[in-house]
Order: sequence, then C-alpha cells, then structure tokens
Amino acid sequence: MQICDGLTHAHQRGVIHRDVKPGNVLVEIQDNGDPQVKVLDFGLARLTSSDTTCQSVITEQGRLLGTIGYMSPEQIAGNINAIDIRTDIYGVGAIGYTLLAGAPPIDVGTGSMYARLHAAMENSPRPLSHAAPVVAPDLAAIIDKSIARKKDDRYESTRAMCMDLARFQADEPVLARRIGKTERLWRFAKRRKRAATAIIVIVLALVTAFAGLAFGLVRARDAARQSTMRFDQASATAEFLVDQVFEQLQSLAGSNKVRRIALERIVPQLRDLLEEKSNNKTLWSRYGAALELLSDLEYEERRFAKSLDLRRQSLPARIKAFTLDTSDADALADVSIIIVKIGDVVHANGDANEFLNLYRVAYVVDLGLSLAHPDNRRFLDNLSWSYDRLAKVLIDRGRYREARPFLLARLDLAGRLSRLAPDDAQTHITTAFTSLMMYDVLSRTGAPRLAHQSAWRAVAGVDEALRTSPDNRDYRAASIEARIDVATALCAVLRYGVTLTVEEQNHLDQALRESLNLSRALLSDDPTSWVAIARRASALNASSLYAQVTGDTETALMRAEDELRVIDAALQENAVLGEVQFQYLASCLLSIATISYDLGRVSYAESIRQRLIDLCDAHLARYDAVGQQARSTIASALLLSPQASDAEMRRGLDALADVSDAAVDAVGLHSLRASLLERLGRYAEATAELRHTRDDLRENSWVERMVIDDFNRRIVSAKAETAVAPPIPPVHSVNPPFH
Repeated sequence: MQICDGLTHAHQRGVIHRDVKPGNVLVEIQDNGDPQVKVLDFGLARLTSSDTTCQSVITEQGRLLGTIGYMSPEQIAGNINAIDIRTDIYGVGAIGYTLLAGAPPIDVGTGSMYARLHAAMENSPRPLSHAAPVVAPDLAAIIDKSIARKKDDRYESTRAMCMDLARFQADEPVLARRIGKTERLWRFAKRRKRAATAIIVIVLALVTAFAGLAFGLVRARDAARQSTMRFDQASATAEFLVDQVFEQLQSLAGSNKVRRIALERIVPQLRDLLEEKSNNKTLWSRYGAALELLSDLEYEERRFAKSLDLRRQSLPARIKAFTLDTSDADALADVSIIIVKIGDVVHANGDANEFLNLYRVAYVVDLGLSLAHPDNRRFLDNLSWSYDRLAKVLIDRGRYREARPFLLARLDLAGRLSRLAPDDAQTHITTAFTSLMMYDVLSRTGAPRLAHQSAWRAVAGVDEALRTSPDNRDYRAASIEARIDVATALCAVLRYGVTLTVEEQNHLDQALRESLNLSRALLSDDPTSWVAIARRASALNASSLYAQVTGDTETALMRAEDELRVIDAALQENAVLGEVQFQYLASCLLSIATISYDLGRVSYAESIRQRLIDLCDAHLARYDAVGQQARSTIASALLLSPQASDAEMRRGLDALADVSDAAVDAVGLHSLRASLLERLGRYAEATAELRHTRDDLRENSWVERMVIDDFNRRIVSAKAETAVAPPIPPVHSVNPPFH
C-alpha cells in the first residue's frame, strides 16, 4: 500500500515511473521501528502531459525502456502513446506477484533480448491462485486484476488499487472479486459482532444440537485451514526475503545496513515458525541461510568473533535440513559450505589446526558429491574451492610439495568446468587464480620456466573472463598481476644465464608492454585505489628488473625511481603503512640501492640503503609478530654494501634466524644466508647451507637444472676457499611437462 501511495503522489504531479520493480523499492526502518517504503529511481519516468515536444525529449517511439520481467504489455510493445498510470499499476502487481509466488508473473527465461521479449509478449501471467494456492482469494484477485494484459481491465489508478487493498485488510468485499451472499453475510458477522451474536443466538435456538455440533466442526476446520494458510504464507514470505534481500538491494548506497536490518528481522520470525513446524526442512534451510548471510556481513566488516558465532549457529540448522531429507544433495553441499566458512573465520583468527581440519572435512564432502554427481557445476565449484583452500594453507606453511597435487587437481577440474560452461567468467577467473598460486609454488622452488607457463595460463584465463566482463576492476587487476608474473619468471631465467626461446622472449616483451599500459589505465581510472597503485608499481618493478638482467642499468634505475614516486605519492595521501604497503616500498628501495651500487653511485646507494634499514626497524617495532619479510629485507640491505662490517653481517644472520621458508622465497632465503656466511669467511657453513638447499630442491621432481647448477657453482666457489669436502658432480634434473 505504501508503494501505491508513493506512486499516487507522483501520478498526481503528472509523472509516470515506468520501471517499477523490486530493485527500485527500498524498505527503511524508522526510529520507532516501523518500516517505511520508498520508491526509487525515476530515471525512466515520463510526464503524463500530452504535449508532443515534452514526449519527444523524454522518450522515443519504439525504444524499449524498463525491466522486461516487470514491464506491461503496452510498454514491451514500445508504444509510448499507450503508456499511462496503469503501466505503473502493472509493475506494482508484478512486485506483489513475485513476493507471494516467489517468481515474476511471466517467466521470460535467460536467453537473448529478443527471446525474452517474445516470451513476455506471447505468454500470459499464470493466475496467482494457481501459482500460490495459499494466498487468500481476495488478495490473489487484486494482484491478477493489476497485471491484466489489457490495461482497461486493470485498476484505473494506484489510488483505486490501494483502496481495494485496504478493503482486503478490513475483511470487506473487494472490487476485484465478486462474492456470494453467504460469504457477504459471513463478513458482515465478522465486522459487526454484536448484531451477529444476536442472530446466531436466535438461529441456535431453532436448530438441533447436531446442527450446532456440525457448525462447530466446520468452524474448527476452517480455523485450522486458515492457520495453516497463514503459516505457509509467512514461511513463503520469509523464504522469499532471505533469497532476495541481497540481490534486490545490492546496488543501493548503504545497502549493508539495510540487509542487516532485514536479516535481523527475518531470523526471529523463522525461529518462531520453527517452533510450530520443527520438522519443516525448508524452514531449517532458510534459517541456516539467514544466519549465514548475517555472518558474511560480520566477516566482511572484520568482526570475526560475531561472524564465527553466527556461522556456528548456522551449522546445526544446515545439518538439520539435511537429516530431514538425506537424499537432498544440495542440502549436504550447504553443510560443506558453512563448514568451510567456519574454517575461514578460524583461519583469520589464527587457529592453525582447527581450520585445517575443517577444510579437510569439507573437502571429503565435496569430493563425495562431485563423484556422485560428476556434471553438477555447483558441486564441482565447491570441490574447486576446497582444493584452493587446502593448497593455500600448505603454501603459507612452506609445504610446497604437498600443495602441488591439490593445485594440479584443481586445474584439471577447471577443464571440466570450462566444458560445462565455456562462457562462464567466474570459471575462467578462478582457474587463473589457481594458476597464479601454482606460479607462486614453482617460482619459490626452483622452477622459473614452469612458473612462466603457469603465469601465462593465468593471463589466458583472466583475458577470457574480461571478454565477458570488460569493466570488472578485479579482473583488470588480475590481468596485470598475471602479466607481471610472466615477466618476473622469465627474468629469473635470464638471471641464471640461460637464453630464452623465441616464444619465451615474445611472451616477456608482450607481458612487459601490456602490464605497463594496463596498469597506467587502471591507475588513471582510480588514482586513490591501492590495488591500482600496487599494480602500477609492480609493472614498473618488472620493467626495471628486465633492464637490470639485460645490462641496461640506467634504464633499470629510472624505472625503479618511477616506481618509488608512485608509492611515495600514495603514502602521502594515506599515511598508514600496513604490511602490504611496507613490502612494496621495501622491495622498491632494495632495487634502487642494488642498481645504484652496480652503477658505482655509492653515496646515493648508501642513503637509500639506510632509509631501507630504518624502514624495516620501524616496521618491526610496530608489527613484530608479522615481521619476517622485514627481517629478510634487513639482511639483504646489510649485504648490499661492499664496505659492510662483520657486525652488520652478523646482524643479518641474526635477523634471518627467525625467518621461515614459508614467509619468503625459500631458494632466496638460503642463498642469502650462505652469502652472509661467505662475507664472514665462514665458508664451511656456507657450503653446508648451499648443499642443504640444493639437496632439498632436488626432492622436487619439477626443479630445473639451471637452479641446481647455480648452487653447484656456488658450492664449488665456497669450497675453493676452504678445500673441505670432495668435488660435487653436476646434477641433471629432468623437467616434467607442465600440467
């Protein structure tokens, strides 16, 4: 009724909305707790004036404006002369129909624009009494009248529709449906109880006891039926709201607050309904979903304790829904999802053992469902995320060999998903992210060429997703990241003194060129976004790295200083230096200092080196618990200067004592430790460090020969200083084909 009142207000001022749909209706909770309905987005509105110049400015003949599922037949036909206030009445009726039946009046499908228009023009709305039998006949009649195909059969105004709804609420006869004498008398009795009571007393005096008993039984049966009807209608309404609360309000400013208010009202309603129908599977499922949606809001706002509590409440509700119908595989999938989400919150809180066990339980469930239903995309998607989560946990712990089988299985699964939905952007983007995780594993464990192949696969996946959603900012950022990883991997190959193939060189040139161009465009679109800033800095860093490994040190320094200017400008806008910002700034300063020493600009290099050490010290003082990256950076900075003292080398070793293989590049970490030992003249220890790392790398079947050979050269060099240990033969590892 409030929607009708709002539109009546607009109609009285000569304005037709023309796009009345759930997404343009906002429910706000006032200070007194009452809901207030607002009709939004009059962007397609036109005036009701018959002035032709006014019409030509606002719309054009034959142009389709509106949302197909909620558009009246005359609106779909594109005839503006036939559009009047009854067009908005159709939209109001369509909203009511959707709310009561759970679907729009006409199913237009998901095909092309023309196919959906054809469906809307050719099909008639199914009577609401058929689509939702539990709806009261008078209310169904009001809705059916408002969505009549002929506008002359609809209400003449939203005011008239509002008055009929008021009659329905007062249990008076409505204009939309004729009623018989018996029903009219019954309604009279309900409205005028005293007069009805007198009549009933007289009637009861004239009928037999049996008739009175029969009448009582009828009343009891009707009351039970009305109670069941009210329950079913309340249940259907709650179910609809849980499903729609996110979708319909997704684009509104401040929508998280609106969602929270709506969900906090729905949860106790569902709980009350469950007290009456404790074995209703649908209610348990919706109750679990509502709690899960609330927990997602808390998680998004980093209120992990509250999110964890809500998710743990949701789990037994999901389990109850499944136990009421153990043949429902989707209900079991819901159980798996909430287990994973509980694991995500526990992970965020840092409880390592519990969240890993939760992920494993979910993985077993997802694997079983995917085996039982090999073509079900939802179950395959869930299994994909289980693979990703388990792999990520193992990578974070430095257990790369254990993570790799999960990543390979995930990539194999991506192929199956792509065959089931070749145009699905989400499938392509998740495959790309898995490829980038594989890149991380391979680049950390001595396989830069295979890392390049994985990153190149990520480029292809992201670009495929961008064809579907070219303006998606996350996809654009991922596209840049994948190209930077391609360049970084191939620069690592060059650093080992290995010549690139023609294809690899082409990939490197293309990746550098496109990452610079794409990052410039992304930063231009949103100069304050740290994601855009980070991608621009990384692209400049990759370009500097390539110039450095190819001997163009002047260009390398210029690019690195460009990167520093981008980062410094961003930090001036936002003085907060978090872990991520620190890593970018530290990496940039380390590059500038390294290149400057190579160019012989010692004074400049020393100043940058000191700034880097001071930055790391300050960061450790603030974030000591997460400072492993800072400790390894200090060690690298101390090692840079040819004039560094033994005390500085010992400080570097002390800094590395608390750094794990999982925190930084494992190969680089042990190589750095060996270099510090060599500078201190502790060649035997350096040799042992290099031997240990080399032997550990050899356990990985994918490690590349260039990496092992480099360690062998360094071992031989360190041995030459001490002449301890016999010669070490070269190691030849076979590189397996990339999967």
